[in-house]
Amino acid sequence: EEQEKVDAKRQELGSLTDKVNELSQSLIFSCNIKGEPISTDVVVLVKEQLKKNTAKRFVHQHLQLWEVVDLEKKNSQYNLKLNYLSFLHQRFTITVGPVSAIIATNKLIEANIKKSYPMINACVAFAYVFNAESSRNLRSSKNLALETQLTSLRLSKLLDVIEEAHMVKIELSNLIKTSFNAPNADQLDLQLQFIDCKAGHIVTLTLDMTCLKHGVYPMEILPSQVQSRSPVSQLRSAEILSAIRALKADYCRILRLCKCVSQVLRA
Repeated sequence: EEQEKVDAKRQELGSLTDKVNELSQSLIFSCNIKGEPISTDVVVLVKEQLKKNTAKRFVHQHLQLWEVVDLEKKNSQYNLKLNYLSFLHQRFTITVGPVSAIIATNKLIEANIKKSYPMINACVAFAYVFNAESSRNLRSSKNLALETQLTSLRLSKLLDVIEEAHMVKIELSNLIKTSFNAPNADQLDLQLQFIDCKAGHIVTLTLDMTCLKHGVYPMEILPSQVQSRSPVSQLRSAEILSAIRALKADYCRILRLCKCVSQVLRA
């Protein structure tokens, strides 16, 4: 049992080292830093990034998330291309004539997604929410406006969750893995792996994020699964679920849920 606790601490230390390296690389990209930042600079930059994240939430909720980057006409066909925060390109191919059609296609800008949100499998979440690479016939110009509104809503809620997942992965030392997973075409999960400091085992929580497809933020979400190799896993699961149920239904649910679980497993 003592050896398991020692191994758990070593794993936690290794996770912290990985997070420091990941945070440094993420800051170098997002802040356009040349060279390796020293520890004091990292702390200052992290605080600045947290302020920016707060501002981003306001932008996501209140401002237009797209801009027109291309518009061209070929014969009786128009091609309109929108850019959503450099994470998603949405193309509308508009055919004018006796048989009119508006074909909408979404394409992810995966390089930007991976650089902005590394190590959490964020591209899987984007692909699930936006049906990447698939095409749909909107038929009416009214549906075109509706499509941009729905895409903006989905992107807003998705980024809220992704930014929380990315932030909490860096902040909590006993949260060793945060990853999005799509087990099938109709489901999106967020898997969270914590180290149970008391028992020296790994506890895995699965959160059902399917609601993001409909542009709904998971304000009241509870884990659909709680797994542990600990012989007292049922008791631990009950403690975790009881603590989570006491949380207020509101935004920042993922952030608050993870901090809550982290505290339970450190007790």
